[in-house]
Amino acid sequence: MLSFAGSLKVFVALDPIDMRAGMNTLQALVAERLQEDVRRGALFVFTNKSRRLIKVLYWDGTGLWMMVKRHAPQCAYWFVFENPLSISSALREGL
Repeated sequence: MLSFAGSLKVFVALDPIDMRAGMNTLQALVAERLQEDVRRGALFVFTNKSRRLIKVLYWDGTGLWMMVKRHAPQCAYWFVFENPLSISSALREGL
């Protein structure tokens, strides 16, 4: 079971990605686009062009998790941000 601390940071990649990307590609994108180390223990969120799929990377201290979620058509939404940022725990609950 995964549990996250209240102080957990969430980084959202603004540009959509090809959802065929696996862990290694996403880890490289974290370093390139977000300029972060995936092993810092934050959540790293990616989406596709239609914004219906999201992938999340998380390092739990023992290995790398990759979580995938597909929103139902009536629930498809995405957040609009102007700049890369980390988001609050209230917004994190919406993921």
